[in-house]
Amino acid sequence: MSRAFRPDLTEEQKENRTLLRETMADHGFKAISTEWWHFTLREEPYPDRYFDFPITLPER
Repeated sequence: MSRAFRPDLTEEQKENRTLLRETMADHGFKAISTEWWHFTLREEPYPDRYFDFPITLPER
């Protein structure tokens, strides 16, 4: 179910995916057609750089 608009989606799913896609586009992101949840920043400041760093919660 990774494609944005599959024929077997409910109307609610289609509406939610459209809302997400439009909201992200309005804020500078472009959708990736193969995954409905995956977006890329249009004006990527480091397009050829791969960032790999650990994400950890602060200790309490």
